[in-house]
Amino acid sequence: MIIFSSCESNEVVGNKGQKEKIELEVSARVNDQFTHNAIAKFNAKNKYIRLVVDDIPQNVNKEYSDKLAADLMAGTGPDLFCNNTDIFPSIYKAIQNKTFYDLNKLIKKDNEFKLEDYYEEIINCGEIDGNRYILPTNFDVHIFYGFDKVLKSNNINIDNKNLSWEILSNVSLKYTKSKGKYFFVPMDFQSIFESYGKSFVDYKSKKANFDSNEFINLIKSYKSIISAICPPEYAMKYQGLYWGMVKDNALILLQTYSTNPEFFWSEYNFGKKVLNSDIKLYPYPSSQSNGNYSAYVTKFAAISNKCEYPEEAFEFIKYVLSKEIQNDAVISSAPVNKEAYNEIINYFSSNEKRGKEIKNPADDKTYKSEAISADLAKILADIPEKVNTCDFIDKSVLRIINDEMAAFLNESKTAEQTAKVINEKVSLFLNE
Repeated sequence: MIIFSSCESNEVVGNKGQKEKIELEVSARVNDQFTHNAIAKFNAKNKYIRLVVDDIPQNVNKEYSDKLAADLMAGTGPDLFCNNTDIFPSIYKAIQNKTFYDLNKLIKKDNEFKLEDYYEEIINCGEIDGNRYILPTNFDVHIFYGFDKVLKSNNINIDNKNLSWEILSNVSLKYTKSKGKYFFVPMDFQSIFESYGKSFVDYKSKKANFDSNEFINLIKSYKSIISAICPPEYAMKYQGLYWGMVKDNALILLQTYSTNPEFFWSEYNFGKKVLNSDIKLYPYPSSQSNGNYSAYVTKFAAISNKCEYPEEAFEFIKYVLSKEIQNDAVISSAPVNKEAYNEIINYFSSNEKRGKEIKNPADDKTYKSEAISADLAKILADIPEKVNTCDFIDKSVLRIINDEMAAFLNESKTAEQTAKVINEKVSLFLNE
């Protein structure tokens, strides 16, 4: 067969000259409305490419991940991926095993797709040694947020520019000790690790570096603030509504991984209407402690190396990354497309978002909304521009860290012993 590709249609011409429809299988979560919407719209627009969904469970277990990896190694499995990285035991091992097609080969030949249309640090995190096997579709950034009225009334001043876990530890413990109240919403060590901006793993040399002073100090920092973190069972006094705790001055900082402007529109309005207060955003401290953000990517698009029609498959990836699809309201994470992200901010800054009825569960009252302020809009627009590290984090590495952190927090091991065991187990995993 001879393949003809164009931006308007992609046709496969059979030996007798008849047009044939190409069918490509896409791996997607069964509950992933964003990808399912994109597939439906793509199929409606394309006459000669038809996408079929390989629906996988919302919660992927080890048995599924191992089978998928084995299928791909054997040359079977889906043609395309628009999925979370946790479908593989290790996204990096999948890359090293040449599971995916090098997208740079397609990007170089494509006159429409421009890498500069996307946030550089984020879109490039899938490029390894000059080859681009995966493209992020969305990204997350862990963010603390509070309200200036609450912060000022408790004499709390947090400097964004030089924020570190040591500084946050000192501020939170001082507050907790003097007030007898909690500073942070429930948070685990994984969120701290994801936002730290350093993986402590060298996949190329298959070496781990968890047995280091830097990682040891990081887990010690987390343990030091445990008393300032609100236990989930305490929050049940407020029916699990942390907003109610903030309203009662029983909690200082909330947190989110979502940088979608819609989320902050609602939080901004609750701050204005319930607390008569402006919202304040703080990045989780990173390894550089410079006020910039460390992003991480959980969702990606890629083409299987066994795909017979990579150029046609790339048409769908381009579509997923287009402004039209990246503007989809069902995305909880931030889009990587610059124009889409800024259009979403502009929408929540516009008159269209004024006067909407919104209900705050903290006081069960309904309020008329405001558009987000120009100051908040600028802060949101700056977040992806201030991302200076971005990474994929392997599910298997996270599982090892989380398992060993449990032993550290219950006093079964010291920080040094914990770091040593994590290093040994991750090193073993890397060399399997």
